[in-house]
Amino acid sequence: MSSNTNLKVKQSCFCEIFLFFIVLIGIVVYYSFGVYVLASDYNSFETARLSCDTKIWYYVLVTMILNIDKLFFRKYFYIKNNVKFYVTTTLIEIMLVIFGGIELFSNDNCLKLNNNEFFYTNLWRFAIGNFIIQLFLSLIFTVKLLEYLCQKNNIDNNIEDNYYNINENDNIGNNENLEIDRIINHAYLEDSVKSFSFV
Repeated sequence: MSSNTNLKVKQSCFCEIFLFFIVLIGIVVYYSFGVYVLASDYNSFETARLSCDTKIWYYVLVTMILNIDKLFFRKYFYIKNNVKFYVTTTLIEIMLVIFGGIELFSNDNCLKLNNNEFFYTNLWRFAIGNFIIQLFLSLIFTVKLLEYLCQKNNIDNNIEDNYYNINENDNIGNNENLEIDRIINHAYLEDSVKSFSFV
């Protein structure tokens, strides 16, 4: 029995280590390729910027910087412990999606007319990939945040209902005690009157 448990523990540790290295390799590849793209396609971007006023290079740079939040900060904050942090980062995700959507799709007609080869650069492809990832993550974080807020609201309502029920029960108990005291006092007065009349 213990050998099976040890085997499961070893398999679990191996899977965690393997997953860690896969994620680490993915992060290194992402940032290495991103830096390469920003450096190698900067001249192409400048040409497109002068002709169509695109800011797609800045969009890629900002997304790469803010993605550090997901790697080093967000995993240390559980939503129930830091709601303001999650609200802020979710709003940032949504703003990045809007920023990316504007830069990718508002200037495409101008780029087709003036600088069609820009669509074949690695910068454009990397920006599209970033936009898709950002859109997917913003949906996840928004749903997660809304779900937490709804659950928190239900819990607060239940606590409030229980509080009112407790107070109501206390009031009922107090009223019953007052009624008992009134009956006892009334009986005492009757006995007092009877004893006084006998005198």
